[in-house]
Order: sequence, then C-alpha cells, then structure tokens
Amino acid sequence: MATQTIDEIQVDEAVKFDYNDLNGYNPLGQNVEEKAYTKANIKISGNIPDISEPVFAPPTLEELDLTEGEEQDAEDPVFGQQDLNDLPPKEKEQASAQLVELVLQGYSALHAFGQKFATINDQKLYEKQAKGEIDLSMHIPISETKSVGVVDFIESYNQEISETLSVDDEFKESVRPVMERIAAKKGYGLSDEQFLLVMFGKDVIQKTAGVISLKRQLDKTLEIVFEQYKNSNSPPPPQSVHAEVVPPNQEGEVLEVPQQETEE
Repeated sequence: MATQTIDEIQVDEAVKFDYNDLNGYNPLGQNVEEKAYTKANIKISGNIPDISEPVFAPPTLEELDLTEGEEQDAEDPVFGQQDLNDLPPKEKEQASAQLVELVLQGYSALHAFGQKFATINDQKLYEKQAKGEIDLSMHIPISETKSVGVVDFIESYNQEISETLSVDDEFKESVRPVMERIAAKKGYGLSDEQFLLVMFGKDVIQKTAGVISLKRQLDKTLEIVFEQYKNSNSPPPPQSVHAEVVPPNQEGEVLEVPQQETEE
C-alpha cells in the first residue's frame, strides 16, 4: 500500500448543522417509551385498604415537664405518696381502707357537730330561769287538748335532732366498698405511719375539747347556783371555824388551847 502525503489527503467538508430546525423542539414532548423491566410484576387480589395517616397532637402543659432542670422540693417522709406507691398491692388496699375509715369518721363528726349546734342544752335553760327569762314549770300547748312542759318539749326536740343528724352503721357499710375501690383506683391511701398520727391527733383534740366543755359547764353551773342563792335572800353561810393545832411540848404533853369567846 502506497503511502500518501499530506497534500494528497483529501478532507471532506464538515457537515454544517442548521440550528434553525431546533426552534420549538421539546425533548419532553414525546411520549416516554416504557420498558418492560421498569414495571412492577406484582399480582394483587382484591382491593387494598386505605392506610390512615398518623395524627400528631402537640403535648399539653400537663404532659410537659416544666420543672426539668430545676431542683424539686424533697417529698415529705411521712405524708408523701412515694412510699405508698411502692407498697405491694395488698398493703395498698389496706392503705385505701384506712383512708376510707378516716373519711367516714370525719363524716360522722360533722353530723355530731351539727347535733351540738342544733340542740338546746339544759344548762342554757337553767341559766335563763336563773336570770328570770323563762319559767320551766310552764306548759307548751301542742294541740287543742294537750300540752307538755318546757323541759319535756326541749328533750323531745333534742331527740328528733339526734335521730335526724346521725350516720347509721348500715349506711357506712354500704358505701365503704365503693369508696375503697375508688381510692385504690385513684392511688389514694394512708400508710400505717400516717394513720397512727391522724388517730392520735384526733384523740388528743377530742379529749381536749371535752375537758374544756366540762370546765365551762361547771363554771356555768356554779354561776347559776350563785345567782339563785343571791335571789333567795338567804342569810350568809356560817363562817368555818379553824381549830389551832398546838404541837406537844418536850415532855410529850399536848397543851390545851384556850377557846376565844365569841362576841354576841
């Protein structure tokens, strides 16, 4: 094969491309040719149920821990609920029962307070009689043909108040199981330490109030007796005579004390 020189080599003229033909050309305007391998080969039987979209709700202020990073107060070692939550189920039921028992006792105490407020004390009647405001021997008509004394009427009234403002055992036993279930469900209860403190405090308060009431009743009684004695124009009581005690002498003999003559 003979070699050619540079001058002998003929170069074809370059094909000139007319860019005016590109006006209005859109490469995405033609239909896309889908290949068989691009299609999912999945056989579906029946209708596909709609998948519900998850709903995200913003947290409330109660759910947010606003005290995070802050130093929280130490829980009370006696009346705190942390120890109660750590108790076994059996002891939790007992703690709820102890709380219910105290609630029922407090409910009965409210009725007893109402009785004391609504009843009329006999001491007040005698006090009014001593002041001349009432005559206990009077009779109160209760019908056209019957009448009762003032004291009997007051006693009957006090008896009706006592029967009305009272909590019977049948009522307590009917509501006790329901209250215990509610307390257990809510996590309410009293531990043994809490129950003992409340019971001792209650006993001290009741006894203190009883002593104060008895002291006031005694003072009122003595005041009534004094008023009755003052209004009866009775002579003054005789003065008490105090005998002088003389110690024995050195010989052991007891010396007689001469009696003082009273002035007539």
